[in-house]
Order: sequence, then structure tokens, then C-alpha cells
Amino acid sequence: MRIKKCFSIPPPTQGWDKNDPTPVELTVGDDVERIRRLRNEILHRGDADVNKDVLSVYMCTFKEIAGRLEIYLGKRKDEFVSQIESLETCCMDIETERTYLDNLKELISKEVQLKGEVADVQSDIRHLRRDFEVEILDKKKLKKKSYIRKETIKWKHESFLGIGGDKSQCYQLYNYEMHSGEMVQVYIQDGYDIPETLNIDDGKLQFGINKGILFIVYHDKNLTPYQHRFIQNEIQKKAYATNESLKALTSGKIDFSWIVGDYLRDFKNFFI
Repeated sequence: MRIKKCFSIPPPTQGWDKNDPTPVELTVGDDVERIRRLRNEILHRGDADVNKDVLSVYMCTFKEIAGRLEIYLGKRKDEFVSQIESLETCCMDIETERTYLDNLKELISKEVQLKGEVADVQSDIRHLRRDFEVEILDKKKLKKKSYIRKETIKWKHESFLGIGGDKSQCYQLYNYEMHSGEMVQVYIQDGYDIPETLNIDDGKLQFGINKGILFIVYHDKNLTPYQHRFIQNEIQKKAYATNESLKALTSGKIDFSWIVGDYLRDFKNFFI
């Protein structure tokens, strides 16, 4: 869980990934562990139907955690709690409900296809690792060839259950040439100098792989954007488009992009 790695949060009373915190264990570490366990329980339910009593327990727990986090983070009273209460009591018209259900049914129908694509990606990574390792370990320099376009990448960071934490960064997209003559796309953070030559050993370089495509990002690694925000397969495009529709229909109150995160990786870890 990245939040416990990125911030100096004390561990839960019983430790990370051990047992559910008891009702009297109320440290911030205990609450982060509760959030992690509730998130997994909700997302991994085999049955999408949630009765009123179960939903009430979820919402009550979320509000209790939100109240304690307001104090821990020095926020004004009810800053988090009021937003959860709004989500708990807001009404949904029939047309909007039908839209949600149709979108969810379509996403569910793609689950088997997604599993197959994950297996394909794993295979792609193995092949790319073998081929790219031979190429880059011997010839680590990439030469700038051509400008493609400017792109804005958006993602979530430090949000609370999807509330807040909207981040974005502009990148200049270039083609760089490997020693073999093949091109690789490189996203260079806006404001950075555009180097004629890139060296894989540069600490600002990270990479991602999606749809069998390897790409490189030259940026401040503290930004931590998700790699699937750069290049997306068809299911990811559909999922993100659906999420944008939900955000628009609910004035930003419903946003699931915070739970989708496959981070960029460092080259030094790629060849270990």
C-alpha cells in the first residue's frame, strides 16, 4: 500500500496486513488499515447487490474514519464527513441509474477479455525484457529524432476515497531512436530541457508497458502518475471514459480513478 510507504504513518496496533483493527484501536495506522480492508472487501465482492443494512455499516465506518482523519490532518470539522454524508443521501434519477447499470454491465462483460489481456501483457513484458535488455545494456543511449505532440496526463494522488487529489502534468512527446534503429516514444516533462541524447542510467527516466508498447517518461519521479494514463488498452479507455461520465453526472462527487494505479517503473529494477 503506497500511502504507508510514502508517508511516516505509524503501523496499526496489530501491524500491517495482520488482523482487522478492533473497535478500540483508533490510531491513524488502524484507520488506514481499515480503509485498505474495506476497499478490498467492496471491490472484491462476488455479489454486486448491497442491502441497506450493509451499506449503512460501510457509510458509518467511512464517516467515523473521516472524522478522525479530519483531526489528524488538521482539517475543519466535517470537511470530509459532509462529503460522505452527501453521497449517502443523494438521490439518483431513473435515467442516471440506467446509465450506470448499462455501463457496469458492459464492463463486467469485458472481465474475461481483460484477464486474457493481462496474460498477454505479462508475456509481452517477458519478451520485451529479453529483447530490450540485450539492446539497452550494450547500447544505453537513445537519440532524439522527431517531435510528436504535447499531452496532458491526469491522475489521482493523495485523495481520500476519491475525494480531491486531482493531479495533472503536461509532457512533450518525442520519438527517440535506439541503437537498432527502432523508435521508442519518450514523454518529457514540460519545462525540462529536451536532450539530444538520453541515457538509460539517468535517474529521471522511468518506463511503462501497455498493449505491448514500451514507452519512457523523463520527469520528476515524485509525480507518480499511473502508467496506464499514458497509453491505454481498449478496456482501460472504456473504464476511464465511464469514470469521466460518472464524474460529470455527479459534479465530481463520484470518481473511481483513485483505485486504478499501475505505476511507472525504474530501469534499474527492470534488469534485476
